[in-house]
Amino acid sequence: MQRDPNRPVVGIDVGKHVLDVHVDLLDQSWSVKNDAAGLTELINKLRALDAQLVVLEATGRYHRLLAATLLENKIPVAVANPQQTRAHA
Repeated sequence: MQRDPNRPVVGIDVGKHVLDVHVDLLDQSWSVKNDAAGLTELINKLRALDAQLVVLEATGRYHRLLAATLLENKIPVAVANPQQTRAHA
């Protein structure tokens, strides 16, 4: 995938109850609940941003609903392996 400098990449820190969202291009951050209402809010914001890619770390079961919801809504998503992420850091 070639990086489009005009479309943001979004990083999401997945927690059991909360999703912490950061948009690189706009330097914006916000949080939503990790439930159906929070995911609906998140999808609407990501569509408005025209996000190029959403990156999240695999967190056992807590990231699965988010990843599935993004895919269902045709928003590109990458699920990072936490061991590789730590090794890279």
